[in-house]
Amino acid sequence: MNNSETKEPLFDPNNVKYDQMLGNLQGNILKGHGRNFTAHLFIRFYKNNRKEAVQWLKNFAEKVTSCKKQLKETDIFKKNGISGSVFFGFYLTGEGYSYLGEKADFLTSMKNAKLEDPDVEEWEEGYREEIHAMILIADDN
Repeated sequence: MNNSETKEPLFDPNNVKYDQMLGNLQGNILKGHGRNFTAHLFIRFYKNNRKEAVQWLKNFAEKVTSCKKQLKETDIFKKNGISGSVFFGFYLTGEGYSYLGEKADFLTSMKNAKLEDPDVEEWEEGYREEIHAMILIADDN
């Protein structure tokens, strides 16, 4: 008997066996954050400053919204119409992983993405440089 015959979901986020995994997973990965407004902050780390960047990342990671928290807030919104707290997400580019000394097995530069963007020379000046990461901040007001 397969999953479609039993009508059980493939993944139940309310099952306690997934609590640790969802608590360690950043929100906005399995499901969109659902907030009405967002700000995107693009980050470029200083050259030869990896130790400080790693410490900054560790500190900022405490603010990042977990998938577990996001899913709980989504349930509360669906039941009571109460918006969740401010959502924080953090995303590294391939260049960001390289800066931190990690190997990324995906696109190495935002400039090489095939998104039908204009040529890099037409981008605003700050976006033409290496971008290592992005912070996403989202809220309903």
